[in-house]
Amino acid sequence: TDALEKYKGALALNQSHLPSLEAVGPLFIAAEEWGEAARTFKQILQLTGGHGDANKLSRVYTNLGVVEYNQGDEAKALKRFNKALEMQPNDVRALQGYGRILFDKQDWNSLLTVYNNIIYHAQEPSDVVDAYLTKGFVLDAKLSLSDKAAQHYEKSLAFDPAQPVALLRLAELSLRREAWPDALSLADRARSLPMENVSPHARTDLEMVRAVALD
Repeated sequence: TDALEKYKGALALNQSHLPSLEAVGPLFIAAEEWGEAARTFKQILQLTGGHGDANKLSRVYTNLGVVEYNQGDEAKALKRFNKALEMQPNDVRALQGYGRILFDKQDWNSLLTVYNNIIYHAQEPSDVVDAYLTKGFVLDAKLSLSDKAAQHYEKSLAFDPAQPVALLRLAELSLRREAWPDALSLADRARSLPMENVSPHARTDLEMVRAVALD
């Protein structure tokens, strides 16, 4: 918050100061100030003429896509993500943005391809985990491929064993197979982990799975 205010002060003195614009844009996104973020990234494109370092420009187009997606303009966001991917074909954040739009459009096969690329190119384990969880959900809930979904949940746990939600999904799949001891074991493993970042809905589901497995 302090940094955001200081950059706003700097831009009040010089509205075209490119380094300040490049620095403040992501802060506007973090603060969910979508209007300010949109104006900032569009101004960067105006000042650079859409030319320069491909990495920087790809980041600008990706950020603008994120902003426009959150403003409810998927058509513009899709163009921004595609532009970013033209410059950096394997940019993980642009792929994630593109994947969100494919999810909204229910284009499951294309989405699976995009998330395969994310898994292959991601540098952060959390991005890999998120990709496996998303693929697992789509394979199970949208394509009725529960066995493949289970494989993806297990792969996500290989990257990070402390995932209550992944364990919950595996426990739910065990219930469907009437594998009661497996479901109970998985649910208990999940409940033993830190739950600060787990939604109340998922916590309730865990208790339901455990209750059904014990019944």
